[in-house]
Amino acid sequence: MVAINLTFFTLNPNSTQFEPINVTTVSVGGPSTVKNLVKESLECVVLPENYTPSWERHAAVSLHVVKAASKKESGTPSTVQVSKRFLILVACFNLIKLVVMLSVLVVDGSAYLVTLGDAASSFLERRDRYTMDKCLLSREGMLKRKDLPKLGRNQNNLSHDKQEIEQLHLRLKGAWLPYSRSYFSPFHKTALNFYVYLSVLSVVIFAGALAGALVSRSAWGTSSTSYMNPAVGQDVATLWSAWLSNVPQLVLSFCYFWINLAWTGMAASEEWNNLGTSRKGLRVTQPYGHQRSTYFLQLPYRWSLPLIIISGTLHWLLSQTFFLVRTETLSFVLPVNNETGIVVPLNDTRPPDLNKESRAAIGFSAMSLMVLLGVLFLLLGVIGAMGLQKRQVRVPVVASCSLAISAACHPPPGDINAHLAKVRWDVTENEVVTGFGHCSLSSKPVTEPEGGRTYY
Repeated sequence: MVAINLTFFTLNPNSTQFEPINVTTVSVGGPSTVKNLVKESLECVVLPENYTPSWERHAAVSLHVVKAASKKESGTPSTVQVSKRFLILVACFNLIKLVVMLSVLVVDGSAYLVTLGDAASSFLERRDRYTMDKCLLSREGMLKRKDLPKLGRNQNNLSHDKQEIEQLHLRLKGAWLPYSRSYFSPFHKTALNFYVYLSVLSVVIFAGALAGALVSRSAWGTSSTSYMNPAVGQDVATLWSAWLSNVPQLVLSFCYFWINLAWTGMAASEEWNNLGTSRKGLRVTQPYGHQRSTYFLQLPYRWSLPLIIISGTLHWLLSQTFFLVRTETLSFVLPVNNETGIVVPLNDTRPPDLNKESRAAIGFSAMSLMVLLGVLFLLLGVIGAMGLQKRQVRVPVVASCSLAISAACHPPPGDINAHLAKVRWDVTENEVVTGFGHCSLSSKPVTEPEGGRTYY
């Protein structure tokens, strides 16, 4: 411990716990005088009368006193800060979003094709003459036919296996060949590539976060003391730090869109394929007759509820990884006599000058990031395991291709209101091409197609 100048210093009256100070080597004032620094009092410590001030000794002593005082401050409480400007801005944007949603829900009464059931119902009611004799047309078959328009650049999504290509050509000629497809088969190649890139990126960042957490011994969530992009100021610095800390939330939302797309696509594919095993009403947005309404969350509850829970968990974990931090630094300036260079005594009526500095920064926790990526990778693993599962194809895979959907919607002439009844896809009683069977969604009696037989 250095020699102490016992500078005039007002102690915090609210402090009740103090760190012990080693006073065995004090050269000025004695141990009893130094102990006055750690007592609960509003009085100032008085300089000894035999003390001769000098700049070097004064600087050294001031350093010690500031250090001793800083040790007394422990467990600084956090506070809730509210910015009226930001609060009003967020409220205005939420109000605009509410108005748009209500206008779409109430004012706009257009009949949109939202689900596969909506599209099938529309084509059953108004049949497409261009796909009359193409009842086995699937999405991948549509992309390979010479007499049908090429839509987009989806040919890259087709399999290049020689045997599968030969079977595809046979199906294009109208031959029914039982086959199986994975739940990922209707997806575009770009979507599958995004899944692979996201999985690999999660593993790489997870490894980096694990190493960072082990090296820095990062604390969990907002308890972490790691900061990024510190900036001094008020509104501008706070807005900039708040925006940067929420950019990862936006990125996670885009990833959630893809995850929701994957789950929705697999659920729709499963429901469409089940129309080849049992008779069911079409699932539409505005049901009539035997039609079924869409799910409240657009997905079966066994799919949607876990997805909502995991999505909320991911966003919460991300808020524990990147967060806004505002620190308030308070510093006391003790008055000094300009002539003597000695600190002026303080009392209750003359407190020290107070300097306040606000600093906004982005808090970061490597441990929280590690847990976040672990949960995300687990979710991607579940999606991959489900998507790679193969199922027996009962109805040609259509994905969201309207041309392939219309090809499956040519019931017998007497089946007028098939779109309002319970339907099933199989071989119907009528023939579109003489001598060949025909498959379609129909409310009339149907039979299962025979393998190797040609249907139009």
